[in-house]
Order: sequence, then structure tokens, then C-alpha cells
Amino acid sequence: MVTLLVMRHAKSSWNTGVEDSLRPLNKRGRRQGNAARQYLAEQHPSIDTVLCSPSTRTRQTWKLVQDAGIDGPVTYVDDIYEAGVTNLIAAVRTLGDGETVLLIGHFPGAHDLVEYLAEPDGSQAWEKLDDGFVTSSIATLTIPVPWGRVNEGCGRLTSFVAPGRE
Repeated sequence: MVTLLVMRHAKSSWNTGVEDSLRPLNKRGRRQGNAARQYLAEQHPSIDTVLCSPSTRTRQTWKLVQDAGIDGPVTYVDDIYEAGVTNLIAAVRTLGDGETVLLIGHFPGAHDLVEYLAEPDGSQAWEKLDDGFVTSSIATLTIPVPWGRVNEGCGRLTSFVAPGRE
């Protein structure tokens, strides 16, 4: 059994005049990132691997989480930026080891990945997910197959939170 944490980056600034991939977190995003750090430190203090989009806002979100002492090895994957499910699944399938993986990405890819991997079951987690995969959201999926065999409907959404917004 493996655990996939799918996180959307914290809130970024739109008023920077830079291209999308270079947009930094804004003040609210830093608060959200700190709340996500606290949540992950309490609920998932041991993360074996991190897959992260190379954008500025995802890197900054990871840095805030990392400041809690969560320090799994990070790989910045170009294909996570503006990715759809196909690219995200391909990135996850490359994982060899590690029971708990954190993927930090973007909307709508992160949301679509969760919906692809887990069937809706009417749980409280699904009700929260249906409210929207807002910035700093973290979906926790349990998956009973090795990373290389991750496929549609193979997982279960066990929790969905939006630290800093709840």
C-alpha cells in the first residue's frame, strides 16, 4: 500500500508582470503554505519522495513545507507544469521506491489526477473535493498497487483538506 499526496501550490500573485511559470507566492499564499506545512508535519511527517513542478510558486510552496523538517528528496519535473492526467500518471509511474509521495502541481491537473485515480464514494473527502481544488489543497490517496501499476480507479481518496482556508 502506498500513499500519494496531491497538492496544489499555494496562492500566487497575478500582479508581477512576469510570465506564468515565474509568478511567486503572494502574502496569502505564504500563509497557506505555512498552514500546509503544519498539516503535513502533523499528518505526514515522513515523505519519501517529492515530485514538484518547476514553477516558482510550486518551488516556494515546497520550500515552506520543507521548513517543517519534511525533507524527502525532490525532483522537479517539467511535465508537471500545465500537465494533464497523462503526464501526471507518467511521472508517478516512474517512482520506484517510497511509500509516501508528495506531488506538488497545478489546477486543473492536480484535481483531474485525483478524480482519475479514485472513484467517488460519497465520503466527506469527496464532498470537500467537490467544493473545489483550491490553492494549497492536499488530497491523500491510498493506492494498493506499486507505483508502476498506478491506473484509473486504483486508489481511494482518504482525505481532502485546504490548509489556510478551513
